[in-house]
Amino acid sequence: MAPPLNGPSSTIVKNRRVVLDWQCTYVGIERHQVTGGLTAEANHTRNTGFGSINERQQLLALFVQDQWTPVEHVFLTAGLRSDDHDTFGRATTGRATAAWLSGHSRWKLRGSYGTAFRSPAFLDLYGQSSFYVGNPDLEAEKARARARERFAPAS
Repeated sequence: MAPPLNGPSSTIVKNRRVVLDWQCTYVGIERHQVTGGLTAEANHTRNTGFGSINERQQLLALFVQDQWTPVEHVFLTAGLRSDDHDTFGRATTGRATAAWLSGHSRWKLRGSYGTAFRSPAFLDLYGQSSFYVGNPDLEAEKARARARERFAPAS
């Protein structure tokens, strides 16, 4: 039974978020800079007011990237990331870039290609207030992108 409109009421809201981020860069291989790392995240929210929410989510992500300079003025990058999300499953994304810098560093020619995965944020799914209501039916987003720049001023 709901409390009277002008009587006392109570709402319990508890949010917990634990995040571990670790990253390491290794430069021991000639002309390479390799970076790797992981992210682990756990979320739990309980709200007895708007909608009676009691939800949990976990994510584990691993990534590696290599920045390589095979010859002077040429820069190549390749990277992979694997996200394992308990709600949205596993997704592996990648990115590759190439750049050439002119001899006097006045111009740069660049190109890139990458894929992306974004799961809805915990509040996107379950957040509730008097101004906002989350949508637990949201799906993860996936994208692909490529870019080319010709003779852009070096920056």
